[in-house]
Amino acid sequence: MQEKRGFLKIYLYIALLFGIISLVDNFLVIFEVNNNVYVMLLMFITHAFFFFNIVTIPLFHYFRVKKIAYILPLYHLLTYILFFSVGFLLTIVGIILSGTWIILVGISILSSIFEIAVAIYLLRKFEFV
Repeated sequence: MQEKRGFLKIYLYIALLFGIISLVDNFLVIFEVNNNVYVMLLMFITHAFFFFNIVTIPLFHYFRVKKIAYILPLYHLLTYILFFSVGFLLTIVGIILSGTWIILVGISILSSIFEIAVAIYLLRKFEFV
């Protein structure tokens, strides 16, 4: 069966958009701009994207997508689990130092930039741009 690239193209644009949204969210956290509706919407989008990535991996296999494209869904799954675990542990333990959150936001900014860069690289590699 030949490689089908339509789903990959859609996925890469969604991943790029998610990376941009995450980057904007990180800067909103730094500038202490928060709105309950926005926070709930972003939380829903993040969880939905997590489950979308779980479904994406077998779909990439089914559509015979090149292995390099697996980087983003695996990366999203790992970073989601990592950030969720760290946030959960810090909340349970109750050790919330101001420096700790700044470090996490900094890591999250780097993560978002990496995500955007890889999405753009893959869009160019597969000639979708």
